[in-house]
This record gives sequence, C-alpha cells and structure tokens, in this order.
Amino acid sequence: MSREHRGYAAWIVLVVAGTLSIVLAALLVFQLTRPTKYHIAANEQAAMDAASQATVNLGSLSRKNFDADWARAVKGVSGPTLDALQPLKANTQQTMVAAQSDLVATVSSTSVESSNKDTVMVLIAFNGYKVDDKGTKTQSSANRLELTMKQTGGKWLINDTKSLGLTS
Repeated sequence: MSREHRGYAAWIVLVVAGTLSIVLAALLVFQLTRPTKYHIAANEQAAMDAASQATVNLGSLSRKNFDADWARAVKGVSGPTLDALQPLKANTQQTMVAAQSDLVATVSSTSVESSNKDTVMVLIAFNGYKVDDKGTKTQSSANRLELTMKQTGGKWLINDTKSLGLTS
C-alpha cells in the first residue's frame, strides 16, 4: 500500500471513530437526562409506603390485642377518616368476637394518581382476610381505594378515602 493510501485510510478510521464517539456520547447524555415516566419522587414513595402500612394496620386486628392493634391503626389516619373510624371501634370488636375471627390485610399494589408537596393521592389494592381460631385464612374482601395522604408533622397520614367501586 502506498504512503498516500495509508494516510487516506488513517483519516477514514479517524473520522469513523470520531463520529462513533460523538454518537455514543449523545446517547449517554440522552439516557442520563431524559425524564422517565417511571420516576417516583421521594415524597410520593414515602406516601405510598405510609399508605401501605396504614392499610395493613387498619385491616389487621386481633381479638387478643384489639386495643393495641386499634391504637396502632388509628395512628396512621387523620381528618375525616379518623372521625369516621372512632365510632366503629366497639362494633368492630364485637363483630370479631361474635365471628370468632381475627382480621388480616395484605396490600397487592400501590400507585400515585397525583401529588404536590404535602398531599399525595395514592391508589391502593388490598385484600382482607378472616382468620379463625384454627388459623384458617379466608378471603373476605378485595378492595380498591383512592387514599388522600397528607403530610402532617413529618408523617404521611390517610386523610380521606374513596372507594373505586371494585370493593367486594
């Protein structure tokens, strides 16, 4: 190969390598800076976590430790939801004693519908179960709710609830 052709080939390799480097750099910048539709802000994640825990606490009550379970459950709520729950305590306990069963809730999914600084609308799906004295667990409900989570005193609390019509 002549010296002239070697110089020409070197330029081609240099141009191809340079172009490839620019394309790869552009792709890297695009990947690092593009907004992702799956990004969850820290306040939204905290609200979803609190919604899940509060839902499990509200739906998991035992006859043996009812007062402690109830106290734990209502710590996760405020506002209209707390006002609606207070009169239900005695009736809930009586119903559980009569049915000879405890209650257990499991969350199957959560997502954010909308949010701002101190209010997050969380969609939550959960199942309720009755557990008899023999330990037999029977599904008693499937629920889909919209929870209004409000940040109060540094904690995310359920402030309001709305059934999404899929509750059984």
